[in-house]
Parts: sequence; C-alpha cells; structure tokens
Amino acid sequence: MNARATPPDVDAASCFEATLEATAGDDFASVEPGDVLAPPPSAHASALRESALFRGLSEALIDRVLAHSVERRMRERDILFFKGDPSDHVGVVLDGTLYKILYGPKGQELILDAIETGELTDEMALVENRPRSVTAIAYGPVRVLSIPRRCFLTLREEPALMQRVHALMYDRLRKSIDAMEIMCLHRLESRLARHLLSTIDAETAARGVADVALPPTQSILAAMVNASRPKLNAQLQKWQRTGLISCAGNTVRIHDVDALRGKACLGKAERTGAAREASSWRGYGDVSPVGYRSDSRSP
Repeated sequence: MNARATPPDVDAASCFEATLEATAGDDFASVEPGDVLAPPPSAHASALRESALFRGLSEALIDRVLAHSVERRMRERDILFFKGDPSDHVGVVLDGTLYKILYGPKGQELILDAIETGELTDEMALVENRPRSVTAIAYGPVRVLSIPRRCFLTLREEPALMQRVHALMYDRLRKSIDAMEIMCLHRLESRLARHLLSTIDAETAARGVADVALPPTQSILAAMVNASRPKLNAQLQKWQRTGLISCAGNTVRIHDVDALRGKACLGKAERTGAAREASSWRGYGDVSPVGYRSDSRSP
C-alpha cells in the first residue's frame, strides 16, 4: 500500500540545493540569495547551545562553528538537499521542520522522519563523505545553520562532540529499524494505530482517553504510514463508525487507548512501557470526509 503522490516539482527558481563549496582564502562557503552571513547573531549561539549536538560543549567550540556557518532561509517546499547530493555540509535546524523523504519508481512517497528545531539535518555527514541517502524538504518557513565540510576535520578532533554524534546516529538507527518493522511486517490498521499511540505519553495513556493531533493533510500521514489516501481515509472512518475514535478538524480523540493497543499488535512489554516520542507534521489541502484536509499533491 503506497501513497501514489507525485514527487514535488523542482526548479532553480523555487528551490536551492544546499551545497557549500570551500574556496581558498575565503572564510565562508558560496552564498545563496537567502543566506545570512557572519557576524552571526547571538540567536545562532543560543540555538547551538540548546541543540542536541552542541548542548553542554565548550564556548570555544561553538564560536569556532559559528565563525564558518551560514544561515539558510527556506520557503515551503524548498529543498535543502536531494538524495545523491554530496554530503558537503551539516545543518542545525534553527526554526521550523524538514522532512526526510524517499520516492519510489512510480512516484510513491515515503516520509521517513522529521527534523525539528535543534536537530541535525544529517549526522552521517560528520562521519563519512558519501552521497545523501534521502531528500530533505521544507514545509513552511525553515531556517537552517549550515556548517561546511572544511569545518568537519576540526570538529572530529573533539571527543565529546563525536561521542554525541555517535549517540545521535544510534538513535536514528533504532528509529529506522522500528519504522522498517512497522512498514514491512504490519498491515495498515496496525501501522496507523502504532503511529497514533507513539504520540501519547504514558501518563495520558493511563487515563484511557487521549487527543492526538493529526497532520493537517492526509497526504502527509499517508506517506508516513506507507498507505494511499483513500485507504487511510477508509480506515479512519471505520474506527469512527465503531466508536474507537472521533474526529474534529485535524484532532482525533481516542476513546479507548487499550483497544487501540490491540489494533497495534503491541506486545506486553510495549503495552506497559512509555510511548515513544513522535514528530508533528504539517501540510495543506482541502477538507476530507473525516473532517480533515486532503489534497491531490504530494505533501
């Protein structure tokens, strides 16, 4: 069950490829029209101090990174990098959300992950110089602080920083394995139930009733759970008819969390454990039969 969305139209006027080219004798990478150069604002330093990678590290290291960084300002549907692009920079999201997306040979779209404020765009770029494995696209305004490759060698000399990089990579790997299990081994009902449950913390789940914010469009949710929009909509309506959920706008109220766990085919340990963190998804479109927006374009 694949989302038959068409890959986004990409042209030089509507998006840019975030490639930073080192030039001898120049402190900065090549600059795009939307880039903001040093001296970096204090907000950049604050963002790095609060980011998953640089939190708690020395001010000297943060200052060194800022001295060679460029802020990239992206509009909705701008591309930060394409699958196959060189890993010539790593970015820290200052504000907004990027999506990691793969496209199938027939236009199928699969959203692998969201990169939120304070997170790295691609941890692997700090470790190895290989082409990007996914496409990163913005939905809504996004600001990214880009760190060029020529800065990587000095960063890799910092043991504390590299330990943090490896920890982040292991976390991404764990999430990828979890996603692979769900996508490949579970039917749509189970995949959708697991997604909804992943947004609920243990305290909320214990009350038995929970409200979950869905993505604003079914296109995004369908790409997340590897389903077509019609089949996703049919599943939501089925649950609504049986009273398991009710929908209001893009919010779903789960009336029986334990029953939804049964739909998710969760084992005993997972039933009693704390729910995983989830990403928030954004999009746009028209109103669908279950009361939340759908569109004919890819998210």
